[in-house]
Amino acid sequence: MTCQDMNAYLDLAGIAPLPVEAQAHLAQCSRCRDLYARIRPMQQSIDRGQFAPSGIPREILDELKPVRPMPPEPVLTLLYLIPVAIALAVGIAMWGIGGWEAQTAATRVALFGAISVSAGLAGYALSREMIPGSRRSILVKPAAAIATLVFVAVVGMSFHHQYAIDLSRASRGCFLRGVEIAALTLVLGLVITRRGAWLDRAAGIRIVGILAACSALLVLTTYCPLLNAAHVFGSHLAAVAATICGSWLLGRTLR
Repeated sequence: MTCQDMNAYLDLAGIAPLPVEAQAHLAQCSRCRDLYARIRPMQQSIDRGQFAPSGIPREILDELKPVRPMPPEPVLTLLYLIPVAIALAVGIAMWGIGGWEAQTAATRVALFGAISVSAGLAGYALSREMIPGSRRSILVKPAAAIATLVFVAVVGMSFHHQYAIDLSRASRGCFLRGVEIAALTLVLGLVITRRGAWLDRAAGIRIVGILAACSALLVLTTYCPLLNAAHVFGSHLAAVAATICGSWLLGRTLR
């Protein structure tokens, strides 16, 4: 009898007596003998009902219950964008849409398009992070970098207005509003993502932080009528940077 022939008898290990030729092979072959010794206790446990054929203990299988499957990826992505929509509605209700009204149509398309793409990419990345075994089919980081460059370039080229007001005070106000909106979005995002698998807690929190940063920038771009590049870079993007840094630290703390 060969080792390959012996495979047919391994399922009987510990359950039924082996034929004489199989016993003789075990006496001569140390590899098959070791394999038989490892399989025999498991097969005996299965025969006694302690393990299911899958090898999972019976007491664990008895406690397993059906669960609601995760929604499809597009649904998850839209679900994770709900906090952004809520934050935008809150921001408009509290502070209005002076920024939207002050911008030209072309500027609106570029700025809000870049922010929307970034938020969508964050929602997509979060959906991938929440689904076990998933892989990203979109190059999130390069796409997000391009969207960021578009926003910065449009602001740098278009926002040259000068105002007879204290821009430093206005900048503080915008920064604080941005942080408030980001905090609201972060809390709502963390609540919603509890449905996921949290494959990497730190990564999940960082992505929610990026989503919150996009939300803050969206609200500030909608609300703030000051079309001044220094103001936007020093307050709006400062709120974005503070949000991303804060979520990074939170992720390191809670991972």
